[in-house]
Amino acid sequence: MKKKETIRQELGITQEAMAALLNIRRSQLAMYEIGERDLSTTARVLLAEMQLFLQSLETQSEMKSKTTLENKQQLLAKFLLENQYKKEKVARKIEEIEKKQRSHRNALLLVQHIESRSQVRTPILNTVLHGITIRAKKGLVGLDNTRQTTLCIQLELLALEEAWLIGSMKKE
Repeated sequence: MKKKETIRQELGITQEAMAALLNIRRSQLAMYEIGERDLSTTARVLLAEMQLFLQSLETQSEMKSKTTLENKQQLLAKFLLENQYKKEKVARKIEEIEKKQRSHRNALLLVQHIESRSQVRTPILNTVLHGITIRAKKGLVGLDNTRQTTLCIQLELLALEEAWLIGSMKKE
């Protein structure tokens, strides 16, 4: 008899409302709920239909939850791929900046090395060394450390985002 009471409670309705749905008197339902009376066949069929309907709702809800969870997993996986792509892109930009910086520093060091070793310096050599020095210094000035710092911070944030995404995927 508990199941019948549970159905009414699950629906959150009064005995009067349930009795009206079953097309019986409230007193008949009350006696049925305490186990002192049976319901008519028609009322039992209606009650069984209600129970089946509620079970189908639970099944649909479970399926929807499962689908929602699968969709969330798919979205998290997509975001993780996007995150990895962004990390690679930012890392390449940082590498490009570092490569240019190394190139310009090495050019300046080469000029210093040649100037310290050359005993005879021709006007052409002086002009070439001066040109290399100017281009290298301009290149170093043009490579803003702020840009590199910004990219490094972006890379750190993307790493944190990646860790969060992986953690979220494991929770589900």
